[in-house]
Amino acid sequence: MKDEKKRAKALLQEQSLPYATWTGNLAIPIAMIVIFIIGLLGYGMSFYSIVILVATIQVHRFNAKLKLGNRSYIAPIMVYLYNVLSIPMAILLLHLDNGELLPLLLIELLFVATVVTAIVFFFITASQIKKQFPTLKADRQAALQVYKETLANLMK
Repeated sequence: MKDEKKRAKALLQEQSLPYATWTGNLAIPIAMIVIFIIGLLGYGMSFYSIVILVATIQVHRFNAKLKLGNRSYIAPIMVYLYNVLSIPMAILLLHLDNGELLPLLLIELLFVATVVTAIVFFFITASQIKKQFPTLKADRQAALQVYKETLANLMK
């Protein structure tokens, strides 16, 4: 009984992996754009940056499981890089003098470039997943239906 449930759950996870990866590769850049715009308006969004980092780690793992190729690793690496760049940027902001704007501006320029690159490559990876798995939504729905039917049969 438990073995059937475990097999059905494993099948659901395996068949819905392309869909989860595709949605993650779409959701992260959209969230990054929203957070970046809100940050430009002057609101602090450091908590959401951590959420994006954790989601990026998960999507990076999913990309690796699907074996999408080297291009799928560029976006997560760019997110890791902009999180690393935020450390010297925060240090420079704490010790900001009028004469020290140039290093801050250079780091901000690198920061924007990494964010834009990450967004572009997340969308490229999502497009690649959609091309590689054209029936990903139907596959997920079918696996979910089989999982629900298995659970219903086990409850009887």
